[in-house]
Amino acid sequence: MSTSLVKFFDRTVSPDGQRLYWGRAHVDGLPFRGDMPPWLTEDELGERVARVADARNGFFDTAVPEENTAFLKIIDACVNGWFQCLFIERFWNNTTKHYIEWVEFYLEDGTRTPYRSTLATGGRNGSRIFPERS
Repeated sequence: MSTSLVKFFDRTVSPDGQRLYWGRAHVDGLPFRGDMPPWLTEDELGERVARVADARNGFFDTAVPEENTAFLKIIDACVNGWFQCLFIERFWNNTTKHYIEWVEFYLEDGTRTPYRSTLATGGRNGSRIFPERS
């Protein structure tokens, strides 16, 4: 099965700087985001991979070529099924600016947990070197 996401396969990094992998996009309908592609069996994929959403928003002045290009990339991803447009206000305050709110969808390893060192002691008299993260 083919996918309209094929036009985005050249995007290898998400806006937050994480790597994107498109190898299963024709099956899953979304890119995988993470440090490395998922080398898992079908059963493991079903157990471990989660669909996640990143909410975003912004103003784009369509009279400015760079901002218009960025705006059209968002619209393009929406109409091709990768992003979802939540709200758009065109010609904000009678200007050439548009305000848009959208959600970007990715697949990620849903079993990962944030790294937390168990070796946070070692200062003078056993005091913590690094403050505990909450």
